[in-house]
Amino acid sequence: PLPRGRGAAAMGKRKSSAKPPPKKARPKLALLFDCPFCGHEKTCDVKIDRDRSFGMIKCSICGAKHSTNTHKLTQPVDVYAQWIDECDAVNNAGEAEEEHFELPHVGQGNDEDDGYEHEQHDQVDRDWREGEDEYGAGDEEDE
Repeated sequence: PLPRGRGAAAMGKRKSSAKPPPKKARPKLALLFDCPFCGHEKTCDVKIDRDRSFGMIKCSICGAKHSTNTHKLTQPVDVYAQWIDECDAVNNAGEAEEEHFELPHVGQGNDEDDGYEHEQHDQVDRDWREGEDEYGAGDEEDE
């Protein structure tokens, strides 16, 4: 007699094991990048010389380039990222200087040591406000 619940077709066959799912394809890293100077897309090409531990990126349109030291794990995207970081650092340093730049104010600090002759210039300012020129004559209009 046949065992119940299995049927004749299942007899003698091995149970097939489930196949593993296919491996996901790893995304490929870019080899051409957008230029931060001219704005063209995919015009910057990276060359890495592993023997000399040297990497260089150059735009084929505007000629902007950047070079850096590399190591055995450096990829083209790393050279591009370092270039962008250095561009940002230069831009941010320029903005910081503009924000903190202040014009010197007259009379700031020790008045005796600043080389500014306050009394003479203050008198000229008072005369100008009162309408007199440096020779003591007022503004005379010809009618």
